[in-house]
Amino acid sequence: MGNFAGSLGGHFTLHTDVSEVATNVGANTSTVRCHTYITCDSSSTGVFDIDNAPNWHANVNGNTNGGNFSYDFRGNANTIDLNTYDTVVGHDANGNATISWSGSADMTNSPYVTTASNSGSLGLTRLALAPTITSIISDTVKTTSARLGGEISSIGHGTSATWEMFYRLQGAGSWTSLGQQGDAAGYNYWNATGLKPGKTYEYYATCFNNNGDTATSSTFTFKTTPASGMIGVLKAIM
Repeated sequence: MGNFAGSLGGHFTLHTDVSEVATNVGANTSTVRCHTYITCDSSSTGVFDIDNAPNWHANVNGNTNGGNFSYDFRGNANTIDLNTYDTVVGHDANGNATISWSGSADMTNSPYVTTASNSGSLGLTRLALAPTITSIISDTVKTTSARLGGEISSIGHGTSATWEMFYRLQGAGSWTSLGQQGDAAGYNYWNATGLKPGKTYEYYATCFNNNGDTATSSTFTFKTTPASGMIGVLKAIM
């Protein structure tokens, strides 16, 4: 996915290959694998001439909701392949993450290099997570009207969410939208009017965040209050 390389005094190069190996959408994290190694050019006598077993340090910084973290390793530089390790990086509220990598070695007694450092950055895949719809309700059901509502517990990987409610006569074909609303604390409500008395209606809601991740509820039903009197009966059959 990415290779970061830095010179070690002209003869050696410190490399780190970074790859994304797993994602956990629910936890909003990704696991990245860092493979760190040394290569040497033809003019050097080889990596084995780096003496005194210097300590190598590497840090991976992730964009996490709780702040950055570091992973530190120390490897013996008498081998070309220093270390391979996995570490978890977090994503922001939009499901995006950028990690930065840095590596250094202190080799003050080495005949070839004194210090070495390297750094780079890498963008990770945005994780898609739709809002979580907690419940859909109908209340205040009357002869020709009803109030429909919905509530979500999470907007997923986004910073805002939008609702839309739909209804129709049960099995009647096309759906009617009651319009879109920004997510509110608790329930969002819509008023369906002009309904027929004593009829069963079905309804459902969708909710999508500003990243376009969409959730759709199950379909539910309610029945309007039956009509009373001759005028009400005529309305019900018209």
